[in-house]
Amino acid sequence: MSYDRNRYSVPAEHAGQRVSLRADADRIRVVAEGKVIAEHVRCFGRERLILDPWHYLSVLEKKPGALRNGAPFQD
Repeated sequence: MSYDRNRYSVPAEHAGQRVSLRADADRIRVVAEGKVIAEHVRCFGRERLILDPWHYLSVLEKKPGALRNGAPFQD
């Protein structure tokens, strides 16, 4: 999900789906089917990638090696 030239993660099962975004002064909320599926602290920088490692749990169940090399797990 992109907003204000930053990219925010969503749970893997929602990747590629149409979602809505709600931006507040300090939070970004991603909504699908009337439910908040992701929430991030709003980033005011530019060209940043904001990731929540929990969004990738279902991917790790299928590909455990992703933990070692995946962007969400670098820090």
